[in-house]
Amino acid sequence: MSGHIFKNLYLCKSSIIFITIMGLLCSGVCIFATVFVSSSPSFDPQEYSIVFPIVYFFLFFLSDISFTALFTCDERSSWVSFAASAPSAAKGQVLGKYYTLLLLNVWITFICFISDMIVSLIVPELNSLMALLFIFVIFMIYRSLSIPFCIRFGGNKGLAVGGVVAGIVIFTVIVYMLFGDLSFVDWDDPIGAILKWLSGEWFMVVLAVLPFLAAALYYLSYRVSLKIYPKGAENYGQ
Repeated sequence: MSGHIFKNLYLCKSSIIFITIMGLLCSGVCIFATVFVSSSPSFDPQEYSIVFPIVYFFLFFLSDISFTALFTCDERSSWVSFAASAPSAAKGQVLGKYYTLLLLNVWITFICFISDMIVSLIVPELNSLMALLFIFVIFMIYRSLSIPFCIRFGGNKGLAVGGVVAGIVIFTVIVYMLFGDLSFVDWDDPIGAILKWLSGEWFMVVLAVLPFLAAALYYLSYRVSLKIYPKGAENYGQ
């Protein structure tokens, strides 16, 4: 198993370096911007705090696109034959992908965590750890849904299918915002309303349950991918 993980990390080294550089750049901008903005007399931590979750979301979204190579690098009939002859066979091939993606997600989270800790030392009110945990869990759930598509149809097609699913969700949210009941939103202070919702008891309950749901879905996704891998491997290299 360690061989599969090492191979995946080596083949994705360019993407890992790219995401790491982007993460450090974004962290640097956030830290220096915090130092600059916090010195202003009109500085309001509540208005500024929404920026960091957006940056974290951007990094996770960027990584989802960058790590397509994790699947496309193995879409060759020669590699499928070699992997099948290994002691772990298809199980090692598929499980290695899931472990690798988990490690990469933890790495991105670690970069964001360090950035958030430094920002919190400058302005304690700008702590975004709960939002970071929420984003991490949401992307783990999303990848639980998208990985089987990548296993079955290939990295590029799987990413496209995952994009369609994400587009449907976004479209649904937009339609609700246009025609649904938004009376619970305080339009005079929307950021304050969002922060109040994020610090509410209901959100804390959701945040406590989501990691267990994400872990269960991730394992279920692995079992599904293991079942459909032979069918997907038939199309590799054709």
